[in-house]
Amino acid sequence: MFLVEVRFHQGRYLGRRDWPPSPARLFQALVAGAAVGEAISETARSALLWLERQAPPEVFAPASVLGRQVIEYVPNNDLDGEKTRGDPERVAQIRVPKELCAHLFDADKPFLYAWRVPEKDVPIQALEDLALGLYRLGLGQDAAWASARVVSEAELRALSPSLEAHRPTPGAADGHPLTCPRRGTLDSINARHRALVRTLQHVGTGRSASEIYRQAPRPFLQQITYGGSAVHHLFELRCRRGFHAWPGHRPAPLVELVRDGVEGRLGETSPKTMSLCRRYLSGRERGGGPELRVQLIPLPSIGHDDVDPSIRRLLVRVPCACPLPSGDLIWALGLIKPAEGATLDPAEDLSFAHHYGLGGPPSHEWRTVTPVVLPRPRRRVPPDGTVPKSGVERLEEHRTAEHQLRDALRHAGIRAALSQVEVRREPWQRRGHMAECFADETRFDKARLWHVRAVFREPISGPLVLGDGRFLGLGLFAPYRQNARLVAVPVLDGLGEGAAPRVSPERCDEPC
Repeated sequence: MFLVEVRFHQGRYLGRRDWPPSPARLFQALVAGAAVGEAISETARSALLWLERQAPPEVFAPASVLGRQVIEYVPNNDLDGEKTRGDPERVAQIRVPKELCAHLFDADKPFLYAWRVPEKDVPIQALEDLALGLYRLGLGQDAAWASARVVSEAELRALSPSLEAHRPTPGAADGHPLTCPRRGTLDSINARHRALVRTLQHVGTGRSASEIYRQAPRPFLQQITYGGSAVHHLFELRCRRGFHAWPGHRPAPLVELVRDGVEGRLGETSPKTMSLCRRYLSGRERGGGPELRVQLIPLPSIGHDDVDPSIRRLLVRVPCACPLPSGDLIWALGLIKPAEGATLDPAEDLSFAHHYGLGGPPSHEWRTVTPVVLPRPRRRVPPDGTVPKSGVERLEEHRTAEHQLRDALRHAGIRAALSQVEVRREPWQRRGHMAECFADETRFDKARLWHVRAVFREPISGPLVLGDGRFLGLGLFAPYRQNARLVAVPVLDGLGEGAAPRVSPERCDEPC
């Protein structure tokens, strides 16, 4: 890995409220350190062109806190305004406020920017010289120095045990954006520098002479999401007539069919890919934690009380740190035929997934669409009803299920606290299925399945999938948002004497 290590003289970073300092800021600082006026040596230019072609780097930064906001007053560029009338001695009259808020951190800890590149392709000597030329990172007050070298991943981990890792996760629904260089960034920075030097252009001659201010072009950069948890891909079950409807109470067989088909397709490419599939897709081999496994989530149709809750879409959740290549996975999914004459086609957008909280506003209340599988089953009453359940036993079963649901939240990495939990066998949707119906063709005892209503103290975003069956399409929640409904009020004794029905203006003969 090619590593640039940056250290600040003081433990503060004023920047532009971006944290950590973005790779684009580092690139611009390297350009500023290498430039002598408008001139950049050919060696430095070749190294910068190599750096802008690389994929976004991983960034490691020390923990920080925001300091107190400070307001500085600086003169603006309106020297020809009414207050000054071109007099430089009166420039203090056109001061404007400028807000500054520094990030405070331990100055003894470095910032690390690491690119994954082949060692033989790194122009290390030229890059080392570029790093030695860096003298600030951010605003003029953010004095810093840097060094560059090639390290192994083990050496990088040894350097960053107490630093916060920010990894690029393009396409993730969450995370925070950082600007990064791309092809053409160096030329755009040079063009901006030349334009800033010549912002005022003289036009005309004599009395008609004037000066025109030209805005300098912005540098050519890209926004990359960092720190995202997962990337989501939506597929539609299609046939010749349109959507193919898979039974809504059979999500687990659909997941197993698609999962085994993908594993078979990718396993044909190489033994290494087969091992990755068995570890991070099906979980048949140890070594991959649940936080790194790919989730195939069938989405029953919801959004209306009377909609048919059949499965017509499949949401694929790929953790950003999953070693299984996302492109290979998407390619294999496109070759799967879940039923006769049915295919998996990529959806044009993720708008339907908003019903399950993906990309929509966070919600306090969530209700299951497919039941949650909990570890401890409830006692089943014999068909003849000879040993019925008492109220005390039912209450204890519900309390046990609530405790197990809290454990399921912890296993899924959700830290939001619950304020209210309700469990039952009956579905929350009008045309939903009983909890035990989902146990057919699975390894789960139907007494372990519960429909759940969970209310969190703080709103959370989806998709929310919990329980032991979360990798088989079970335990899928949807946010509950109470919609306004029409209220019909009957008129018992007819309209009064002065009442008149409301009519539209285009049907009214009298002027309005």
